[in-house]
Amino acid sequence: MKKIDKTAIGTILILALLVLGIVLAGKLMPVSLRCQLKGKPSLVGPFGFIPLEFSKPVDSKKIESLIKTEPYFPGKLIWTDNKNAKWVFLKPLAEGQAFSLSVSAGLAGQNAEKTKNQSCSFQVRAPGIIAIKAESEHSDLFLFETNPKSSPIKLTENKGQILGFSPSPDGEKIVYALTNDAQGSDLWVVNRPAKEASILLDCNGDLCVAPAWSPALNEIAYTRQSAGLDTQGPKGAPRIWILEPETGKTYPLFTDSQEIGYGSHWSPDGSWLSVWDGSNGGIKIVNRQSFESLLMKSASGYLGAWSKDSQKLFVADVIHNGTTYTGVIKILDIHDPKNVVILDLPSENEDKSCDNPIPNPVNDWIALSIQPDQRKPERYLTIYNPQTKESHFIKADPGYVQDFFSWSPQGEYLVFQSFQLGQKIPHYQVRVWNAKTGLSNLIAEDYRMPAWIP
Repeated sequence: MKKIDKTAIGTILILALLVLGIVLAGKLMPVSLRCQLKGKPSLVGPFGFIPLEFSKPVDSKKIESLIKTEPYFPGKLIWTDNKNAKWVFLKPLAEGQAFSLSVSAGLAGQNAEKTKNQSCSFQVRAPGIIAIKAESEHSDLFLFETNPKSSPIKLTENKGQILGFSPSPDGEKIVYALTNDAQGSDLWVVNRPAKEASILLDCNGDLCVAPAWSPALNEIAYTRQSAGLDTQGPKGAPRIWILEPETGKTYPLFTDSQEIGYGSHWSPDGSWLSVWDGSNGGIKIVNRQSFESLLMKSASGYLGAWSKDSQKLFVADVIHNGTTYTGVIKILDIHDPKNVVILDLPSENEDKSCDNPIPNPVNDWIALSIQPDQRKPERYLTIYNPQTKESHFIKADPGYVQDFFSWSPQGEYLVFQSFQLGQKIPHYQVRVWNAKTGLSNLIAEDYRMPAWIP
């Protein structure tokens, strides 16, 4: 054998050994975790939604047994792929709660690689409030931080009008419907803290409105009305569509093109979606896993609101009492849908109309709107506990209406919109009611449609 051949063979062997060493070293390298967000400690919403990124593919079942929080709070992992997941708490944590999330050493890699002992620190931030401020030709979203209080933060610089919005359950983004130049409306998204908004779905002449983010963040339900041949003419019948924000894929909720609906509410566990079905006179409740559906008759047009355990749907309806029509609250048990019951109100309100029930996400209290005199449009906001029969009236000035109310994620506060009847141009207020003190405070004026962002 020539000397040059021996040299070449030696070189090849050395290179092969180096490659083998690199491969073996790679396999021996432990699986590391990146979970730290910006800031020390990192601020998260009450349900966490902590992004976890592993350096190598892992076995989901094995890694779940190695993850824990200190103090202990029950939670689960929502997987994107075999290297990325989000840690979500099953119940909202208190504002200001500090905790750590750690992964212990163990053979959890898909090729039996060992995980490193790692820990990240977090703290639950205070919820904020998103509200719309409208000008003559456009409207924008603003963020109000509640702790510490600060001046409103402008999130968008829009050229059109906002037709509705939905904060993401992790509190990091807001999706909103915005009118466009084609006589339709698109879906846009903006991050928190304020960054430049970007278009999420271009609907051209179609009207895309009423976005609703799923609890798992992987879907946005929205209402779509197709444009006709005449762009100035009426739109088509409303239908519910689903948008996957990560991929941009969008498709109708129902395979039957004759199925119509408007608006949507997700159950807290993400299993059910309630939509208004005007053609059949009620609320259609759809299971997102099995696609089975049921219809709850209602004449109110309200979408209903889910109980904290996703087992009951509270729906406003109207019944005829012989001489008058009265608004009532009906309760549907998802496991016994034929046995619909009417919510018993406290004795002082039992003969009054009520609507728009919003269950507390943590306890048994329900916020609802009560109309004392059906001959007058005034309504007042009431907090009611069906278990104890306690009720609290949220004081309002005479002639004012309180609406667009919702509970904070931890159930401690109620935000609502207030305005005076009879004004040519309504003067809106955003107020927050404190469950501990029983008092409501003015947050802002000339803003409307407030909603919590975790």
